[in-house]
Amino acid sequence: MARDRYISVRYRVIPTPLFTRHAKDLFKRFPSLKDELKKFFTVLEKNGPQGDRLRRIPSLWKARLGLKSHALGKSSGFRIITSHSGGEHIYPVLIYFKGDMDNPSDDLLMRAILSVDSFSS
Repeated sequence: MARDRYISVRYRVIPTPLFTRHAKDLFKRFPSLKDELKKFFTVLEKNGPQGDRLRRIPSLWKARLGLKSHALGKSSGFRIITSHSGGEHIYPVLIYFKGDMDNPSDDLLMRAILSVDSFSS
């Protein structure tokens, strides 16, 4: 009896400078966000892209992240935009607090995409 063998893909999470800049600003206001982000990156490394694909830009994914220490659930917490076009690399490109911004502008999303292109080449 032949056994099916599954090859486990391990993803590599590489934050872009734009993501890092936005994250540092949020860390000042929400210090425990660092720990939640580390957990989220671990999930990305094991399972690949999380959340929903953006309809406007299919290579971008939007995930929700809560923050227990501030009693923020996923709906009122943080949004993390990642870029994944196949392959083993996932690029977190943008993080924002839902209380600061409902949705990122098209201009900000384009800058996020350009940050991946310039960063990954």
